[in-house]
Amino acid sequence: MTARFRLDLELCQGHGLCYFESDELFDLRDDDGKAVILQDPVPDHLTEVATRAVRACPERALRLERDSN
Repeated sequence: MTARFRLDLELCQGHGLCYFESDELFDLRDDDGKAVILQDPVPDHLTEVATRAVRACPERALRLERDSN
């Protein structure tokens, strides 16, 4: 099962909690601290970390969508 991120940059407030969960999956923009997705689709071995990052977002700007491909 493939997992992909969906990020709503309008909702993102740059708290950086996704980045603190995984600097392998996320970076932060220099100008406003908003999230940048580094790996999409999510590698299978990082799915649990990705799930924690989504749960950490206080603005709910980040989602993880799974497809059966």
